[in-house]
Amino acid sequence: LYRVTNPLDENEHYSVFLKDPIGCTCGKKNCEHVKAVLNS
Repeated sequence: LYRVTNPLDENEHYSVFLKDPIGCTCGKKNCEHVKAVLNS
């Protein structure tokens, strides 16, 4: 479980799961939050 925070708005944050199923609390499939975690 990873926590992603918007650097421009610290009140905007999401949880990203990299186990099956891969997903994010934003609800979008293949979102930029998952990509950010994979690139970190």
